[in-house]
Amino acid sequence: MKTRSVYQARTRVPSPPRAVSKTTKNQKSAKATEKNAKITSQTNPAKTRPVDKVNLKAKSSLGTRSPLVRPSASTASKRMSQSTTSTAKKSITQSVKDNVTPSIPSNDETVSNLRQLNNTLLEKIKQLENELSMSRSLFEELKTSTQNIPETLSRFVQNSLDILSDSTFAGDAPEIVNQIDAPSFLLDVSDTDVTSQLNPPLSPVPVPVHHTKPQLLIIGDSMGRDFAEILKPLLPDYTVSAQIYPGCTLETILSEATDLTLSLTKRDLVFIIAGVNNIPNLCPTLLDKLLEQYKLIFKETNFIFSNVPNVHHKPHLNGNIFATNLCLLKHSSVFEYHMFNCNLFLARSMYTKHGLHFNMFGKKEFCRNLAESVLHFQASSYAPSVLLNQGIFL
Repeated sequence: MKTRSVYQARTRVPSPPRAVSKTTKNQKSAKATEKNAKITSQTNPAKTRPVDKVNLKAKSSLGTRSPLVRPSASTASKRMSQSTTSTAKKSITQSVKDNVTPSIPSNDETVSNLRQLNNTLLEKIKQLENELSMSRSLFEELKTSTQNIPETLSRFVQNSLDILSDSTFAGDAPEIVNQIDAPSFLLDVSDTDVTSQLNPPLSPVPVPVHHTKPQLLIIGDSMGRDFAEILKPLLPDYTVSAQIYPGCTLETILSEATDLTLSLTKRDLVFIIAGVNNIPNLCPTLLDKLLEQYKLIFKETNFIFSNVPNVHHKPHLNGNIFATNLCLLKHSSVFEYHMFNCNLFLARSMYTKHGLHFNMFGKKEFCRNLAESVLHFQASSYAPSVLLNQGIFL
């Protein structure tokens, strides 16, 4: 029994929870609503209604919350409109201050600018007036000068008609015609130097005469190899032959041509292709000496010099080749030989991989153009042919 009492004494019996009265809570909420009502009445005394304490107590006893009294919507909208208008005014004034540029010219500056513009316009008007007066004076001069033209023309026509109607002139005219028909007069005219200079004798065209064919002789370095075999079927009316000297210069080619062309006439053609082995040492002075040395053989037959073909293994030499070809063309009218411009149609695809010699396609294309030029060729003993076969012959 003692143990139980001790245990009971030690253990504390939990006290029951306090009962919170609802009335106290309702009273507190009522007091809070009263305070809020007083505050609102002080801020807006005209628009707030007096709070009925009895009703508040009744509502608090029922346990419902009383709503807070707030300002009306009209007052809030007025306040918002006032604040927005003030901010808008501030922003407008600030933007106006920002947009006002200090670079607006004053009235004095505009007046000075207008005066300057007026002065320039007046100067231009004066210039135009001067030009107009000059043109009027020129027009008057031309008008006065052209007034006498009809009179002079009529006088000239009248004089010519009088001369034609003259009987003495008409009677002497048949005698002049008979004198022209006289053989002695023709012999005298043919012997004069004036007619020989005006109408120089033309050499015969290289076409087949009697039973023989004209010859086409090709003399050159290794660039002309296989040309004769390709040209024979292209020129059946010519006897085509070739003398090729690989590695030879232009001097040796011309020296060999003196012996090879002894039996040739003006009916025949000699085609020279050389000069590649002279580049870049074929200067104008050397060309002058060579052409002067062999100028006699150019008068015996028709010589055709080919342009020095461009090279692709050393393309920097093509400038020297171009200058050499220009020099050859310049001397063609002096020494009476013709030029064949092969560089008009030659392309890189017509050369070998090395870039110096022609491949078979290039040789055939070269010979085809040469054959077309020969067929259209017209020999002359006093000047070279010009622009034959689309500009290939010069």
